[in-house]
Amino acid sequence: MRARAIMGSALLLALASGCMTPRAIGHFGEGAFYLTRGHYRVRYVSGEEQRLLPPDWTLESYLFDEQGHPIEGRSNPSFVSGYDGAALVPDGRSRPFTAERFDLWFRREDGRSAIWARTVPLGPRWSGLEPVHVAHAGVYGRDGRWGPVPDLIGGGALIHRVVEERPARVDGRPAYAMTFDLAPNIEQPEPARMTFVVVAPPEVLFIERRARVRVRAAIVFGCSSPSEQHDEVVAELESLVRRVDLAP
Repeated sequence: MRARAIMGSALLLALASGCMTPRAIGHFGEGAFYLTRGHYRVRYVSGEEQRLLPPDWTLESYLFDEQGHPIEGRSNPSFVSGYDGAALVPDGRSRPFTAERFDLWFRREDGRSAIWARTVPLGPRWSGLEPVHVAHAGVYGRDGRWGPVPDLIGGGALIHRVVEERPARVDGRPAYAMTFDLAPNIEQPEPARMTFVVVAPPEVLFIERRARVRVRAAIVFGCSSPSEQHDEVVAELESLVRRVDLAP
């Protein structure tokens, strides 16, 4: 079962030409991180520090100024996804564009674990479904007639087995959580375990003005780690998700 991402030559061309301009994905304001797209915020661990996770976690999806303040999203391939608006807006027009892959992406200091938050644009076939169906589509895939499945995991990940799945809630709204083992690959040579929780409130929009794309989106909070450390890492993820406030 391979997680399939909506990626292709458009991403490579955009990166090669340098047209993916780094931009602010969000800002660290009074008491919380605020996403630029405006559909959620994450309150800090401590109100006195701009910290979303404990000190052994580093925010790697941002560039920082000389004072150590995050200023804009990184534009290297690890943090950028390529899309074609034709797969998201069924009007027949091809509108390739690139966008940030993560709202937030943290790596633990041992280099073996990660925690992230993502806003994932959904094609018309998926945008009206409940979180359980969006999660299953991203993990198991569907018949090709439904079009590209939501990129909840990332290209190249090979799922070995699903360990657990269950209903969940994020800021009081319906969500769905799944835990699964990943088979080793070039990027992850040792076996790893991943957990994500998908929340798909119907009013969340993914807006790419340059490509004139306005589509519904899912919000995905996730983590990956060696299997023996996963319970500990999931606890850190759950702490972050408990501090998420979704926009009304």
